[in-house]
Amino acid sequence: KNVGGFVMKKNYTLIVGISLAALLTSCVAQLSFSSRPSIETLLEARNIKVIKIGPIAVRWLPPNFPVKQDMQSPKGGGYRVMIPTGASLASRIIEVLDETVGINNASNRILRIAIFEAESKFDFSGNNLKFNQTIVAASCNFEAEFLIGKKAWTEKFFSERSVSETNVLSQTAVLESVWDDISLQVAKSVADNI
Repeated sequence: KNVGGFVMKKNYTLIVGISLAALLTSCVAQLSFSSRPSIETLLEARNIKVIKIGPIAVRWLPPNFPVKQDMQSPKGGGYRVMIPTGASLASRIIEVLDETVGINNASNRILRIAIFEAESKFDFSGNNLKFNQTIVAASCNFEAEFLIGKKAWTEKFFSERSVSETNVLSQTAVLESVWDDISLQVAKSVADNI
């Protein structure tokens, strides 16, 4: 009986240990991302030269892109972070396009944006507890095909930013500035092609 009880206790300890290890290594860090572009981005969007031909409507392919979120693990992190890449890019692109060409969902001039790639990458600060769970380096790859009327073009966009740990404004500001930059690049491409 003692031998069997020992084996049972040992197995129970092993199961609890594995469960705790899995829980600790798969913890989800909750970061509060802004879905709006910065005021500086909107002001820069107003300076994009475009021939005003009335507002456009935007349609996403796939249609669920504006709610797309990815679960990612930063380098050296034993946890995962929910990154709203699709949601953040879509909302920024819409706002920046609204500043440049105008957006009206009822418009019969429809810009379709077919997403080929939308991926954000990031690094948290090192072992500095003061900046724990703060994004200090980020990048984004965005590739899409744009279709409006008979005009179609495909383009790749990339942005990368980093800050020193002493200049961190918020936990998510670096990645948000990357998304802002992508939205400006998209707006410039649309302005050049419509």
